[in-house]
Amino acid sequence: MAGPPGAGKSRMRQQLLDDESAWLRIDPDEFKEALLSQAIADGSYDSFIKPAAIAAAEQAGDPFYPLELSSLVHVESSYLAMRAREEAMREGLNVIIDSVQAWPEAAERLGRELTAAGYTIDVVDVEVPFEVSEARIRGRWRHDYVQALENGDAHHLGGRWVLARQRPVWPAAEQCT
Repeated sequence: MAGPPGAGKSRMRQQLLDDESAWLRIDPDEFKEALLSQAIADGSYDSFIKPAAIAAAEQAGDPFYPLELSSLVHVESSYLAMRAREEAMREGLNVIIDSVQAWPEAAERLGRELTAAGYTIDVVDVEVPFEVSEARIRGRWRHDYVQALENGDAHHLGGRWVLARQRPVWPAAEQCT
């Protein structure tokens, strides 16, 4: 699954697959949530991950939620997703790789790795105009942030803010090798 944040990759996946149980979905965002949840549970979120400036802003009454700081675990979540993908490929599992795929070189490398491992590859590229992606990112963040505020749950992960950026223009499918 490829496409910008807020494009509708999850909805499209649900429409295309009657039964997702035969697939292992690998999404770095799920690793971000797991890492932050574990950091809250073991205390490292407050003692190590959360920057002092954010802690000071919270003390001044400006609430922040863990997913707003998800960029601080981005490298680790990407690494864990890559390792999960490698292990799934070794085991020959059916995988759904959910990613923005913003960099053609990385997508091509992934395609070569999957092909070398004997996989048949179907790419579902879900695209929306930049303004739609940006509006959906903002709306998703706002919804989750307001929900966290209303629930008053300090351990609620809140909304995840992602940067909307114009993706590079990809060549037409028939031009890709």
